[in-house]
Amino acid sequence: MDTRIKSGKLWLATFMLICFASVNLFAQNYGHYKYVSPSKYDFQQAIVSATFNTWNDLKLLVRGEYDHTQEAFARAAREMTKAVNQNPAAFFNLTQQATSSQNTEKLSAKEKLAKEVEAQNLLAVQKAILLTRYNSLQQQIQNNHEIFPGYVLAGKTNLASLSDRTIAVLLNLFHGTDSSNTLSFRFEKQDDNILIFVDDTTQVTVVPKTRQLFIEER
Repeated sequence: MDTRIKSGKLWLATFMLICFASVNLFAQNYGHYKYVSPSKYDFQQAIVSATFNTWNDLKLLVRGEYDHTQEAFARAAREMTKAVNQNPAAFFNLTQQATSSQNTEKLSAKEKLAKEVEAQNLLAVQKAILLTRYNSLQQQIQNNHEIFPGYVLAGKTNLASLSDRTIAVLLNLFHGTDSSNTLSFRFEKQDDNILIFVDDTTQVTVVPKTRQLFIEER
């Protein structure tokens, strides 16, 4: 009885596979018109391949742990985002105005205090710009379930010092899902990570193992 049930399930699965292939073929051909779905660029395919291991994901699925694992990454991303907003200096570089002790020796106490207040105000402005840019970038990443599922921007460079053009390119990179809505980027694989070269001065390091992204100046 068990053998016949297993055989029946196997035939049913085979039949469904054939039907799916036939429907897919029919859906892509309308007379002389053939629908071609947008293809992913090589750097996007590399990220997806590095993020998802077919056999490992299948094992998780069979054990009923797949959804739990994906939610764990999403939860970690939310916690990281919260931590960055609470203390951005712990994750990103912040340019602090250097004050030479030799230059301040001749200043009065009032002038020294003014210099310190000026430095603190500059730092506060940088933090505000950094967090505005960080949250905009992270929102794009969070919404991009196809290329960056459960990923989080975790560091490293000073986002406040990057040009508006570089930030615009980064937003395009993180929001894109295929060749129809993003640019193509040069990339290379380094061990288990992927380096995406955004422009002449900036790169993004993709770490699939922890699903973290690092913006770095080259």
